[in-house]
Amino acid sequence: MHWILLMLPEIAAGVLLLIPLLLVYQKLFFHSWRRTALYLVFGAYLIAVLCFVGFPNIRFLSFDVNLNLIPFVGMADSIQNTLLNVLLFIPLGFFLPLLWKRYRKLPNTLMFAFFATLFIELSQLFTYRTTDVDDLITNAAGGLCGYLLARALTKGFTKHTGASNPESHLAILCGTVLFVMFFLQPFLYPLFG
Repeated sequence: MHWILLMLPEIAAGVLLLIPLLLVYQKLFFHSWRRTALYLVFGAYLIAVLCFVGFPNIRFLSFDVNLNLIPFVGMADSIQNTLLNVLLFIPLGFFLPLLWKRYRKLPNTLMFAFFATLFIELSQLFTYRTTDVDDLITNAAGGLCGYLLARALTKGFTKHTGASNPESHLAILCGTVLFVMFFLQPFLYPLFG
């Protein structure tokens, strides 16, 4: 778990860049401080995910094909990595249905988790990381666990859920996080070291 502490400056740099953008979006799009605060938490989570998976950035791009296309081959060898991949996507499955009504249907949440993972895995072709089909499986399982947890805690999404936020906000938030992590964070992060 020592590596988590090593990631904190990277995550902090991304979040510090995200905050002023969300404050501008609050005025332009979100029109609610509560909503903006929840988006900041979700955005910070997305930034952490991108840091943990080694998302490429403008300062470091290297095309390196390292693939595992055979399911379940590496899972038995690395139970810890398998569990961490599941844990990494539990918050995604938890936040999506709480913030956006469309994701209160399990197939929609699973599809989002799958395509988010697919995007991450394909982006890893431009890093030193392995593009691994097992990650698609484990991250989708994490999304499922998060969804079931959110459903249980909200009694079937009838209590403790936010108002149904516009789905365009999800696209704005995801696009902004990707922009920050690809173009901006790589230049701020070295100042933390």
